Amino acid sequence: MAQQLFRPNILQAFECFNSFQGKLKPFYNLSICSAIYHLWRERNDRKFGNVFASSTTLSHKIKSAVLSKLLKWKNGYALLDLL
Repeated sequence: MAQQLFRPNILQAFECFNSFQGKLKPFYNLSICSAIYHLWRERNDRKFGNVFASSTTLSHKIKSAVLSKLLKWKNGYALLDLL
């Protein structure tokens, strides 16, 4: 019998990145939190404000939010290649 695999949920994503050490752990936590925030914001805009953004615009918003926060970190320039 084949094993069914489900899509990972948010908790599993955080647990997966919890095993990382050093500079990568806060970066991935920031990325996940930023994606969750912007996806939720887009959902609310669509539901309550009738404002729709494309997936490209949404990914650009997430990337620019992570980038602006990353540049304020002491070692942020070393992590720019991950974006």
